[in-house]
Amino acid sequence: MIQAQIGLVADLQSIVEEINGRPEINRQSLRINQLLENCQREFERETRLLDSSYLDWKNGDISKEQYQRIREEAEKRLEQIRATLQTLIAEQQKAAEGVKANNEYFERFLKYQNAEALDRLMLVELIDRIYINEDKSVKVEFNFSDQYLRVMDFVQQNTVEPLRLTLEKRN
Repeated sequence: MIQAQIGLVADLQSIVEEINGRPEINRQSLRINQLLENCQREFERETRLLDSSYLDWKNGDISKEQYQRIREEAEKRLEQIRATLQTLIAEQQKAAEGVKANNEYFERFLKYQNAEALDRLMLVELIDRIYINEDKSVKVEFNFSDQYLRVMDFVQQNTVEPLRLTLEKRN
């Protein structure tokens, strides 16, 4: 599994090098932009809910206790949404920087490209979690999943044909 992931990283690195050699590069992430739009819509919806509950209280449709409970819950959700928005904006700024072919994600995986055996250092450096299910199937979660998503967004935004076809051609 690790060797397959390292092979994928090597292919991604060469694709990123090819993209970075182009005169025009798209550094926007549609995934992040969509998440930002959804989050902003949710923020507006919660704000409207908070405003309408105030009017309901003032009109006598709900009690003061009900209004306070609604307000507290809405304010908690609004705070969570604000935190998510800040995270997404930071991620969008990272995406705007683009992806370089010599970033840490590539370097960490590719330094084990010719490894013939699994050792503790490789395991700690590359793998976050390993799940072994009752049916003996194994699921491996690699480190750098956020960088992987950023690289995939970058490649997909700058590739005319689907990435799957590009990787198949390289093999």
